[in-house]
Amino acid sequence: MLADVWKSFGSVAAVKALDLEIRDREFVSFLGPSGCGKTTTLNMIAGLETPSRGRILMDGGDVTRVPPRLRNFAMVFQGYALYPHMTVAENIGFALRVRNLDRSEIGRRVADAAERLELKDVLGRYPRQLSGGQRQRVALGRAFVRDPHVFLLDEPLSNLDAVLRVQTRVELKRLFAELDTTAVYVTHDQAEAMTMSDRIAVFRHGVLQQFDTPLAIYRSPANLFVATFVGSPPMSVVDATLDEDGSLRLLGAALPLPEPVRARLRTGETYRLGLRAEDLALAPTAAPAMRVDVVEHLGAASIVHLSSPHGRLIAQSGPTEPARAGDVVGVRIDPAMLYLFERQGGTAVLTPGLATAR
Repeated sequence: MLADVWKSFGSVAAVKALDLEIRDREFVSFLGPSGCGKTTTLNMIAGLETPSRGRILMDGGDVTRVPPRLRNFAMVFQGYALYPHMTVAENIGFALRVRNLDRSEIGRRVADAAERLELKDVLGRYPRQLSGGQRQRVALGRAFVRDPHVFLLDEPLSNLDAVLRVQTRVELKRLFAELDTTAVYVTHDQAEAMTMSDRIAVFRHGVLQQFDTPLAIYRSPANLFVATFVGSPPMSVVDATLDEDGSLRLLGAALPLPEPVRARLRTGETYRLGLRAEDLALAPTAAPAMRVDVVEHLGAASIVHLSSPHGRLIAQSGPTEPARAGDVVGVRIDPAMLYLFERQGGTAVLTPGLATAR
């Protein structure tokens, strides 16, 4: 648990007023752009950085100033940091040898880690003889054998190519489910955070924006930043004004709203309206009418980039729908799938479904 934690470097506040409670055996991701404070927060949990203010608690005890070596946390960095002159088995077991564990116990733990991480066939090799994915698994194995209270992972997959990242991501999710332990994972990759986490903490400029489940982050974002940062393709955002007749005017067209939605908005007020690509449908007679600029074919679906004099949208269509660059198509918008935010500050006013309305 982090209680009112601040961290400043000179006059720059990297983390501000952070209150965050991580549950036992929970996989939590810290997500955000570069420089948002997520790695600094991880380093404070690890003991590599000391908070300028606030406390870090674990199991009810204050560990704010406890040295890293006494916290029993295992950290996996972006770089593999393997010893080139040691074999895979020696790299994995190094921390155990430093702690003077019995040789048979070291062998048992190394063998168990190698089994879980599919490294049994390379235990006698050196790091230079391994692929990038194998090196990363060795770095993970070195953490696993320590049997730590908490695993701390700082962008461990960022050095891998796209295909290997997806494969390793699945392996990590399976592995941590088997270990049934607490993990804190730093990433700027929303796909990693969304697919692996029990909950996600989204950071911006050192401030926690939202801490919730992946589905809640996606469908009930707390503000415009969270809404646009999470999602691929990114959310489209346009201005929308509630008319006196109860319809929402956007992109030169009027969208009738059901009464429960109208009741949450202010007549004459202009909002920032967010629309996710999968919530838009292309239809010849729908409004607004927009020009197709670019179509990205992804196999199972197509991403359609649309424009009009009033703004731009990104829609997702089926692979066989007839949409080509230069076509003029109508866009059908479902009033139940609107994300509305205040123009000033970006706080969420309404998210899909009345159960998640704010």
